[in-house]
Parts: sequence; C-alpha cells; structure tokens
Amino acid sequence: MLAERVIEWTLDWKQQGIEEGRREGLQQGLQQGLQQGQITTAREDVLAVLEIRFGALPVALQEAVNRIEDLARLRALHRQAILAASLEEFAAALTDGNSHDEATSG
Repeated sequence: MLAERVIEWTLDWKQQGIEEGRREGLQQGLQQGLQQGQITTAREDVLAVLEIRFGALPVALQEAVNRIEDLARLRALHRQAILAASLEEFAAALTDGNSHDEATSG
C-alpha cells in the first residue's frame, strides 16, 4: 500500500515538473519571440528612415544594420538616422559602434 502510494506521488511530481517545464519554456519562447520581433522592427525602422532621407542604400550598410542584435543600439541608430546630415555620417556612427562592420563598402 505504501509502495503504491510512493509510486503514485513520484508520478505526480514528475508530471508536475513536466508541466512546469512546458510553461516556463513557453514563456521564454514568447519573450524571445517578442524581443526578436522588436529587433526586426527596429532594424526596419532604421533602414526605412535612411532610405527615405538618402535614397537607395548600399547593400553593405543594410547588411551591417541587419547584423545588429542589440535593441538599444538599434534605437540609438534610429535617432542617428534621423539626425545624420549625410549617409556617410550615419555610416561613420554605425562603424564607430561596430568596428567590425564595413557599412560603406559595396
């Protein structure tokens, strides 16, 4: 009788652990999806402002912006895209923050 009860409890705990893991995984997935959506939107916003202000963009610059994963950096670049006097000025700001990006080549 006691052995059956222990087995039942063990199965219950295991099931509770599985359900909790699923809930946590779902929550993390939703948060990551939301953050990735914000990053994608921020990238699109930066590129849209630049295109509206300066016309066709060099592919290398588009790729450099699209490699950025930091939402705060993208928000700062969005402001820079609005305020920059030229595409070259924006590209300089972009490369200053990401020295491995070659934003103006191509």
